[in-house]
Amino acid sequence: VGVAALSSHGLARWVPYYLFRSTGGTWQNDATGPARLLFFLLLLGLNGAAFGWQAVGTPTTLAIVAWFVFKARHELRDIARGTRLIHGDAVPAGSVDEATPAQSGLTETLREATREITPPESRGAK
Repeated sequence: VGVAALSSHGLARWVPYYLFRSTGGTWQNDATGPARLLFFLLLLGLNGAAFGWQAVGTPTTLAIVAWFVFKARHELRDIARGTRLIHGDAVPAGSVDEATPAQSGLTETLREATREITPPESRGAK
């Protein structure tokens, strides 16, 4: 369990560094707490599957999980606040036909804008 805790901490710190080095972007060191918790639970599940669940079902494991949750509490709260249900964005039944005129108007507006931007020589006029 201790090796899984240390490994999860190392992975949570290494993944943002690897992404930073491989993409050449900016350093993203924001969410190591949830990543650490996720890696620990993954490694804990692998250990439980390999060695039996009695090996990982100890008070020490519970204490480590509680500590990781405590350390990640602010990030987990921000993640929970940023989530929303997907089904609220669904188009109601019967409103698809009503949206067609708006879509065709938008299509025509885009065509007109494209004609204004496109030079005459590329439209076929010489």
